[in-house]
Formats: sequence, structure tokens, C-alpha cells
Amino acid sequence: MFASKSKEVADEYISSLSDLTINSKPLINMLTMLAEDNIEHAPAIVQAVETHLQKVRSDIKLPVLYLIDSIVKNVNGNYLNLFTQNIVNTFCDVFEKVDENTRASMWKLRQTWNDVFPPKNYFH
Repeated sequence: MFASKSKEVADEYISSLSDLTINSKPLINMLTMLAEDNIEHAPAIVQAVETHLQKVRSDIKLPVLYLIDSIVKNVNGNYLNLFTQNIVNTFCDVFEKVDENTRASMWKLRQTWNDVFPPKNYFH
């Protein structure tokens, strides 16, 4: 029963994620609150976000990274641990696929993570 509820929550989250096509603070805030409201389904939501990030066009990837940033900084619970598992690969994968302006924005974002993600995961 819990697995089917997690899938349902993930599917609803994916549906809302599809609206995140630009850097929209109100939408990122709404998605962050939705993640917080469904914290017991954090693994399914993290997987949905990471999968979505892999699939979207390069011009949509930065807003999804901003969503990850918002969730790990604003929601207590398991999200930080779950996103930490893949954050280096996730970040590097996006970095390879985006333009120079987006890379500069990603670098600024990355600088805010020094006190968020564990030191062993820092990007060197």
C-alpha cells in the first residue's frame, strides 16, 4: 500500500514538475512545500526530480537544480541525505550539457552549497 501511495505522490509531483520550465520562485516554493508535505515519500520524490532533470532540455535544467537547492535548504528530513547520494554526478551531468551562462549560474549556486552538502561530496 505504501509503495503505491509513493508512486501516486511521485506521479503527482512529476506532473507539477513539468510546469517548471523557467526560473520561477513561486513555482519552486510550491514544489518545495509539496515535497515537505510529502516528506514520508521523499525517496520517490527525489527519484522523480533526478529523473526529470535527466530528461528535460538543457534550458530547463537550471530551474530544476534551483528546486533541489530549495528542498535541501528548506525542508528538514531525509531529502538532504537522498540528494547527497547523487549530487556530484547530477551536477556534473548538467554542467556538461548547458551553455556558458548557465554554467556561471551553476557555479554561483554551487558556492552556496559549502555548508549544505557533506565535505566529502564537494566539487573540487
